[in-house]
Amino acid sequence: MSETGIRERVTNLLLLLYLIEKTNTIGDLEDELKLQKLVFLSQKKLVKKGLKAFSYNFFRWKKGPFSKNLRIDLI
Repeated sequence: MSETGIRERVTNLLLLLYLIEKTNTIGDLEDELKLQKLVFLSQKKLVKKGLKAFSYNFFRWKKGPFSKNLRIDLI
């Protein structure tokens, strides 16, 4: 894995931990699908603002956005 790939993976994991921690202070995440949607919307908003964001690739799924790599990181 290249250094850039490692940095992106570490960035994704750190942002994911931060997002889960912040969400848990408000309430519990009920399921993985809600977390997938939350990460998707967070990534979209951060990119729009020109900030460093998650680098997950999402595809359209019947229940909402889904990222295979995010699922792997959650396991």
